[in-house]
Amino acid sequence: MSFFKDSPYRNKEYLDWVKEQPCVITGLPADDPHHVIGVGEGGTATKACDLLCFPVIREEHGKFHRLDLYPELRDEQWKYCAKTLQKALKSGFFKGVDI
Repeated sequence: MSFFKDSPYRNKEYLDWVKEQPCVITGLPADDPHHVIGVGEGGTATKACDLLCFPVIREEHGKFHRLDLYPELRDEQWKYCAKTLQKALKSGFFKGVDI
Protein backbone atom coordinates (compact mmCIF):
# COMPACT_ATOMS: atom_id res chain seq x y z
CA MET A 1 0.00 0.00 0.00
CA SER A 2 1.38 3.43 -0.89
CA PHE A 3 0.27 6.85 0.28
CA PHE A 4 0.35 9.94 -1.90
CA LYS A 5 1.86 12.98 -0.24
CA ASP A 6 1.72 16.42 -1.83
CA SER A 7 4.92 18.39 -1.68
CA PRO A 8 4.59 21.71 0.18
CA TYR A 9 3.83 24.80 -1.90
CA ARG A 10 6.92 26.97 -2.43
CA ASN A 11 6.99 30.64 -3.46
CA LYS A 12 10.35 32.44 -3.30
CA GLU A 13 8.76 35.83 -4.04
CA TYR A 14 6.46 35.50 -1.03
CA LEU A 15 9.35 34.46 1.22
CA ASP A 16 11.34 37.46 0.00
CA TRP A 17 8.36 39.72 0.78
CA VAL A 18 8.03 38.18 4.27
CA LYS A 19 11.74 38.81 4.91
CA GLU A 20 11.16 42.52 4.24
CA GLN A 21 8.45 42.77 6.92
CA PRO A 22 9.08 43.68 10.58
CA CYS A 23 9.14 40.92 13.19
CA VAL A 24 5.57 40.13 14.27
CA ILE A 25 6.68 40.04 17.91
CA THR A 26 9.23 42.85 18.34
CA GLY A 27 8.62 45.10 15.33
CA LEU A 28 12.36 45.02 14.57
CA PRO A 29 13.64 44.17 11.07
CA ALA A 30 13.11 40.43 10.68
CA ASP A 31 15.95 38.03 9.90
CA ASP A 32 13.94 35.36 8.14
CA PRO A 33 10.51 33.73 7.91
CA HIS A 34 9.45 31.08 10.38
CA HIS A 35 7.34 28.24 8.94
CA VAL A 36 4.74 26.90 11.39
CA ILE A 37 5.80 23.69 13.17
CA GLY A 38 4.32 21.18 15.56
CA VAL A 39 0.73 21.67 14.44
CA GLY A 40 0.29 19.05 11.72
CA GLU A 41 2.05 20.92 8.91
CA GLY A 42 5.38 19.88 7.46
CA GLY A 43 6.99 16.75 8.79
CA THR A 44 10.38 15.19 9.36
CA ALA A 45 12.84 17.22 7.32
CA THR A 46 9.95 19.04 5.62
CA LYS A 47 8.89 22.64 6.10
CA ALA A 48 5.27 23.68 5.98
CA CYS A 49 4.01 25.39 2.84
CA ASP A 50 5.55 28.83 2.25
CA LEU A 51 2.21 30.56 2.81
CA LEU A 52 2.31 29.30 6.41
CA CYS A 53 5.14 31.51 7.62
CA PHE A 54 5.71 34.87 9.27
CA PRO A 55 8.64 37.25 9.88
CA VAL A 56 10.64 37.04 13.11
CA ILE A 57 14.05 38.07 14.43
CA ARG A 58 16.55 35.27 15.04
CA GLU A 59 16.07 35.23 18.84
CA GLU A 60 12.30 34.80 18.55
CA HIS A 61 12.74 32.28 15.74
CA GLY A 62 14.78 30.10 18.08
CA LYS A 63 11.95 30.13 20.61
CA PHE A 64 9.51 28.74 18.05
CA HIS A 65 11.92 25.87 17.46
CA ARG A 66 11.95 25.19 21.22
CA LEU A 67 8.24 24.72 21.76
CA ASP A 68 9.12 22.37 24.61
CA LEU A 69 10.37 25.46 26.51
CA TYR A 70 7.83 27.93 25.06
CA PRO A 71 4.59 25.91 24.63
CA GLU A 72 2.51 29.10 24.65
CA LEU A 73 3.92 29.92 21.19
CA ARG A 74 2.44 26.81 19.53
CA ASP A 75 -1.02 28.34 18.97
CA GLU A 76 0.39 31.83 18.42
CA GLN A 77 1.99 30.63 15.17
CA TRP A 78 -1.41 30.54 13.43
CA LYS A 79 -2.26 34.05 14.60
CA TYR A 80 1.04 35.44 13.28
CA CYS A 81 0.67 33.49 10.03
CA ALA A 82 -2.85 34.86 9.50
CA LYS A 83 -1.74 38.43 10.21
CA THR A 84 1.11 38.09 7.72
CA LEU A 85 -1.19 36.72 5.00
CA GLN A 86 -3.71 39.48 5.69
CA LYS A 87 -0.98 42.11 5.35
CA ALA A 88 0.16 40.54 2.07
CA LEU A 89 -3.40 40.61 0.72
CA LYS A 90 -3.95 44.23 1.76
CA SER A 91 -0.63 45.29 0.22
CA GLY A 92 -1.64 43.78 -3.12
CA PHE A 93 1.22 41.27 -3.05
CA PHE A 94 -0.89 38.46 -4.51
CA LYS A 95 -2.15 40.43 -7.52
CA GLY A 96 -0.61 38.78 -10.54
CA VAL A 97 1.14 36.11 -8.42
CA ASP A 98 0.61 32.53 -9.53
CA ILE A 99 -0.51 30.57 -6.48
